[in-house]
This record gives sequence, C-alpha cells and structure tokens, in this order.
Amino acid sequence: MVNSYGTINQLLVASQYAPSSEVMHLTGASEDDRYRALLGSYIAIEQLPLMVVTDNGKEVGWLSNMDAPTRAAKIEPQMRRALMTAQILDAANVLALPADAVYQARAKGLVSMTVGESSQFFGTTRPLELPIARNAMRTLARYLRRSARLGRA
Repeated sequence: MVNSYGTINQLLVASQYAPSSEVMHLTGASEDDRYRALLGSYIAIEQLPLMVVTDNGKEVGWLSNMDAPTRAAKIEPQMRRALMTAQILDAANVLALPADAVYQARAKGLVSMTVGESSQFFGTTRPLELPIARNAMRTLARYLRRSARLGRA
C-alpha cells in the first residue's frame, strides 16, 4: 500500500458498496485508466492537511508525516475506510470529468451559454476549485484540519 490506501482488490470491493451513480465511471473504465485515476486520487489526497484520528476522537498526528509502517499501526479501520472511499470517489470523478462540458466551461469563466433560442446563465463567480471531488472531501471532513489566523497589522 505504498501508493494507495488499499490493494486494488480492496478498492474494487469497497466501490461495490458506494452508490452506483457515483462510481460507474470507475467500474466501467479500462484497467489502465482505473489505475491512473486511483493513483492520481491518492496523490491528491496526500496533499490535504489530514489528521489521523482514532475512533474515540484522539488526534494521533498528521497523515503526511507518517511512513507506511506507522500508518499501518496508527490508522484505525474507520479512517482507513474513509480514505479508501474518498480515493474511490475522487478517481470516479476524475474519470467522469471530460463528459461534463458545462462544468469545464464554468471553471474557465463562462457566464452564459446560448444554443438556438435557449440560454443558460451562470453566476459571475467561478466555482470553488477543490483538490479532490466534493463527495470525497465530505467523506474526509472529520479528518481535515484547516486553520486561518486573522489579525491586524
């Protein structure tokens, strides 16, 4: 488990328990595309400020500061399931992105789109860009640590 939160078989079994609409792009992809998406998702999740938390709520340390043997010993089953689920959901989202032309256009700054007589208007602000998919981010919300300090100069 050097580049994943579970073996490929564990991830595929775990994906069977997710809603089919969320993982259909992962389960229907070729084996190479699936591996690439899962690896990319693992790398993206590793960039997040994740705190290893025990099942009773005690913070153990930052996930990024732990090596593989320490992770195996300190990460409890509930967090491991959350990491695997987030990796699956993000990989499925990565594989689904090329089909979502409207989202890509909005991310580039599109405000309105007209085809024939019908028009669609979007907000003037760009959508929030997250390092991983929104549903994967929700899965990891308990372990995310974001802090901001406000003060006067």
